[in-house]
Amino acid sequence: MHTMVSTANLRKLDELALRAGHAQLEEGQALYAAAGGAGEVQTRLEEAADCRETLLRAVQEHRADVVVLGTRRLGTLAKLLATSTSSYIIHHSTNASVLVVH
Repeated sequence: MHTMVSTANLRKLDELALRAGHAQLEEGQALYAAAGGAGEVQTRLEEAADCRETLLRAVQEHRADVVVLGTRRLGTLAKLLATSTSSYIIHHSTNASVLVVH
């Protein structure tokens, strides 16, 4: 069985995903501020085939001290994937000293 998706529908899906991503970033910034966070927060939303390499590049480029990864409450599989990403960042980053998986 094949499903056909029009270009217009793909654009709509991309737009919805982008809005959802920005909403998550804003929520994270608000939580940080509410918890008394005093440092600079930099967020970035980007599409990538390998999120680990993209995240590692961003961590090194911005010299991040803390990296926060979310599992989006997707259950065990998401936690395993986040842990895999966490492990990758910890083992390959030269500057991130704290990694939080939430």
